[in-house]
Amino acid sequence: FCHGVHHGLRRQSLSGDENIWTAGPKALEHGPRIVVETRGEEGAYTFTAGEEFHTPAFEVDVVDTTGAGDVFHGAYLVGLLQGWNLRDTALFATAVSASKCTKLGGRAGIACFEDALDFLRQRSIHIP
Repeated sequence: FCHGVHHGLRRQSLSGDENIWTAGPKALEHGPRIVVETRGEEGAYTFTAGEEFHTPAFEVDVVDTTGAGDVFHGAYLVGLLQGWNLRDTALFATAVSASKCTKLGGRAGIACFEDALDFLRQRSIHIP
């Protein structure tokens, strides 16, 4: 995962490009099959050899963003282990990260699997 916390500095140093839509494919040239860059309230961007897409962030009342990126990464792995497609996986990870941001502390707000699915259902989103 390429986690873009520092205003694209990692993306730029990895690819030499500041534009997310051209930097993502360049990052793939370094060997990964999937590149995901998280951009906080902007959401996440996913790149593979076959597709590129943006997953918007969920609007929530943010209390604390501590650990949001780590939570996203963990939830993304859960989606992959579930065998979901990358769009559903990114959507799930974005939801878990957004939910975490509504609570104080790096660990206190981490949603369990069912709570994360409920977060999505409340927004009329259903992941198989």
